[in-house]
Amino acid sequence: MKKIVLFLVAITSLLSCSSDDGNEQNQATQDPIIGTWNFDKNNTVDVSDCLKQTTYVFNADGTYTYTQYNLDNSNNCVENTDQSFYGTWQKNDDGTYYRHKHGYTSGTNLSITFENHNSTMIIENRYSYVKN
Repeated sequence: MKKIVLFLVAITSLLSCSSDDGNEQNQATQDPIIGTWNFDKNNTVDVSDCLKQTTYVFNADGTYTYTQYNLDNSNNCVENTDQSFYGTWQKNDDGTYYRHKHGYTSGTNLSITFENHNSTMIIENRYSYVKN
């Protein structure tokens, strides 16, 4: 009886360890673009608090949303629905990213780099976003 209990305890702890290892491996191989990014700088110049609400959200399933905020005529920070969009993305073999906006026939290859342990994303050496 003791051997059966010890065997079950050993199997249970092995199964627990193996599932944790898989999660760590998935996190280590996850593309750094995945996550929510807030606009921070345009050509190294800080942007307004309103513009800092502008976000890219890149999902692991290859979809993304871009939501832009601007001040309206009354100085209220509001979503600029004319400049907000969504679509799909993928990483190219050369390290660039392909972004396709929903409703358009073609997409765009973007040069995107990451700094500060992947907490800063820079698009086309111009637009800086910080990971939320």
